[in-house]
Amino acid sequence: MNELSAESREASGECVIMKFGGTSVQDAAAIRRLCQLVGSAMPRRPVLVVSALAKVTDQLMNVGWAAAEGRLDAAKESLHLVRQRHEAVAGGLAGGEEYTRLCAEFSREFDGLNEIVQNIAREKAFTPYLQDGLLGVGESLSSKLVHVALRSAGIEAALVDARECIITDAAHTRATPLWDETHQRLRAVLLPLLQSGQTPVMGGFVGATQDVDPGDPPILHGKLKTPNYRVVLHTAEAETILQATVPRRETVVRIWVDDPSEPDQVIVGVG
Repeated sequence: MNELSAESREASGECVIMKFGGTSVQDAAAIRRLCQLVGSAMPRRPVLVVSALAKVTDQLMNVGWAAAEGRLDAAKESLHLVRQRHEAVAGGLAGGEEYTRLCAEFSREFDGLNEIVQNIAREKAFTPYLQDGLLGVGESLSSKLVHVALRSAGIEAALVDARECIITDAAHTRATPLWDETHQRLRAVLLPLLQSGQTPVMGGFVGATQDVDPGDPPILHGKLKTPNYRVVLHTAEAETILQATVPRRETVVRIWVDDPSEPDQVIVGVG
């Protein structure tokens, strides 16, 4: 069978998925080799899915268990070493303002991780919900490194948050993708990027639950201070409609209703 022409691939939406495991992104040299492979695949319109840096998921898991067991100082020290490693890899891939920008993004990610670790220590439990919140950050960090490296190599890459595309059920640590919703989101997010000649980069091992209908705007979309790591929402009649443990001290809350004046259905998204 003859290979499709570039025009035919674009018209059909065809692309090639390139999945890179932890050893393929373990350091700056490995990521530069990855860029070479992607460059050779450009005529096939690649979409990149990357794992966390080698051993990082295990290290984050150990951080969580140390915090749950009351060894908070050890957990924080291990998390600091993970941060130093990512900053070192960034230094091998970018310089100047790009390196500064990337380290600032890492700082925000690790601030969030530290909040999760503090919450684990406070609860004395490494719950499935907190495991997902902690472990999924490894792929977010690595995808940022790969994105910067590709752009430095002259490839027009676009960083994609996998949580915008991969929709799952709410079974934390063992979630199953909801395929119809996921396919819909993937087409909506990835196809415009591919059609504009960009190369999407996203982390694996990460998804989001479908708490809401993405086609409808929320009636409320804002941030709540959650210093006690809990969200509690009530109706006007003081009926509790949501109680949830959250991993950070500031939480985004979105609320959808079927009828703003007399709602029969209320959907709350917390994240």
